[in-house]
Amino acid sequence: MKEWGLNIVIVRCFSFIRPFMPLDAHFAIGNFIRDALKGGSIVIESDGTKITSYMYAEDFPISSLGMLIISILFSKIFYSV
Repeated sequence: MKEWGLNIVIVRCFSFIRPFMPLDAHFAIGNFIRDALKGGSIVIESDGTKITSYMYAEDFPISSLGMLIISILFSKIFYSV
């Protein structure tokens, strides 16, 4: 957006972890926790090219507020996808 003089940062929040997350569903992090609690190995079926980070669900509103404050103080526009 530099052509319009806008300074934009895109924030893409994707993988969340939360209390009472199912440990036997299709969520990888739930399966990792389940396997660790059972004392088993954590198995990652991947070729290693994808990197996923997880955010605790309660941290999202705090992070969003922080981005809003930074955008006001430093004249940056943040867009959360």
